[in-house]
Amino acid sequence: VAPAGDAQLLDKWKKNHRLGKGEVKVLRAMLGMCREAGGDTCYVKIPQLMQAAELRERQTQLVIRNLRELGLIEKVAEYSNLDRLGTRYRVVLDAD
Repeated sequence: VAPAGDAQLLDKWKKNHRLGKGEVKVLRAMLGMCREAGGDTCYVKIPQLMQAAELRERQTQLVIRNLRELGLIEKVAEYSNLDRLGTRYRVVLDAD
């Protein structure tokens, strides 16, 4: 899915799940991170995601939890102190 397709995907999810602005911002940022990584997974650190989505820390954490409950993102791997890359998430591109 190209970035133009990402906008359509975000619109579809926004309508189907009644997503708020914060959720859309976080999804857009995570989709961008996944595209940079070349797939549907990316490493996420809360401070970077906060900055990209222009949200506060607690709001970012709540949005991530909400998106996981909706099935739009999945946690693939926990944060590791060995590589310190961040928590690995997958954006579920085929979610309704």
